[in-house]
Amino acid sequence: MREDMYDAAIGHNASGAYFLFQGQYREPGYNGSRWGNRKVLHITTDDVDWFREAEEVLSRALGDESGTTFSRRISPLEGTFKESDDEDLDEETEFEEIEMTVNRDGFHIDCYSDGSIIGSAYIPRSPKNVDGEYEDNSHLEALHFNISQLIDSFEQGGDDEEVEIDTEMSLAGLDEELQSRCLPAYRSNQYSDAAKTAVQIVEERISGLEISELDGKYGKDLMMAAFTEDDGPLSLGENRNEKQGVMFMFAGGYQAIRNPLSHRQQDSDQTRHMDQIDQRMAHDVIAYSNLLLNLLESAVRRRESELEAETE
Repeated sequence: MREDMYDAAIGHNASGAYFLFQGQYREPGYNGSRWGNRKVLHITTDDVDWFREAEEVLSRALGDESGTTFSRRISPLEGTFKESDDEDLDEETEFEEIEMTVNRDGFHIDCYSDGSIIGSAYIPRSPKNVDGEYEDNSHLEALHFNISQLIDSFEQGGDDEEVEIDTEMSLAGLDEELQSRCLPAYRSNQYSDAAKTAVQIVEERISGLEISELDGKYGKDLMMAAFTEDDGPLSLGENRNEKQGVMFMFAGGYQAIRNPLSHRQQDSDQTRHMDQIDQRMAHDVIAYSNLLLNLLESAVRRRESELEAETE
């Protein structure tokens, strides 16, 4: 099984519209992830009609279950394409036509100059590829949603206001419960709900463990009891300080994020802690919760190994 995780950013400002891609993949036998080349597609034509074309192609593809390939060519179009495998981008290459295609693999953009392809970018349908088949359309759904958001923002703000929306393709590779319970709210701009649910999932995952020391405990007290440096049932770390640090990650996250989101109504016009949760902050809370869930999984495995060793 191969995992494909893509980050993409789309935006529009006074100089035109842009599309940035960067891919990351993980394969069996490789400890970690490999990042692909960074690609930037910059359209200098003064409108976002090409985004509308992309939105339509994606809409048709997502509504089709027969495996049909959908494609759209747009010209004339002024723009540049550049690609790099490090932080310094190579020279820009001009193009005057693009072709957008959605097929069984994902979303493709090819840039043409004088009838020849001078650059291509690609986003797979979903993070996981098993024997050449992608399990769902989560990447394409995220891309379609955020392109629609960008079009709406542009129409409201005009070309004098810079607009950038991260598609955050990496969110599609998170814990399955985070995806199913948080992403619908996140993609509907209900950022407070998405963030609160993410931290709640961490608490539920811990309280659902059959560990007698945790019975009857909730919230911060649950986290402290689970990860206490004084031989907590789920303590992680090689010394007292490390174990205490992990405990504070869980207990502090609960107190600092879930408590204010649960105990008072958020008001974006005020400046209280956690009142102004935007897309970026919600994304970061979900990603942080994913980190905690990964740490929890490690702690559970460690506990099971220790218990098994005691019975031998």
